[in-house]
Amino acid sequence: MIQQLKIIIVLTVIIGRLAYSQSTTFTVAKDPSLNANYSTIQDAVNDAGKNFVIVILDNATYEERVEISGERLEGLTLKSANPTAREKPVIRYHD
Repeated sequence: MIQQLKIIIVLTVIIGRLAYSQSTTFTVAKDPSLNANYSTIQDAVNDAGKNFVIVILDNATYEERVEISGERLEGLTLKSANPTAREKPVIRYHD
């Protein structure tokens, strides 16, 4: 009985960690041929949630204001699809 309880507790912890570590990935690109989910970073951020990953597929310059705030976006990752490439995406905002 105690052994079964220990196994149930261990499985519960493992399943909880797996659920927490899983994330949803959105893609962004200005180039429609890349078949991204979004064409602007802010649109992807607006639809994102906790632990989401937003991957920018191209090395375009995004002329937009990107606001990331609130507990809803805790753990959000914003990254380039090609982090070692010489040219990377740029977010530029002029007030």
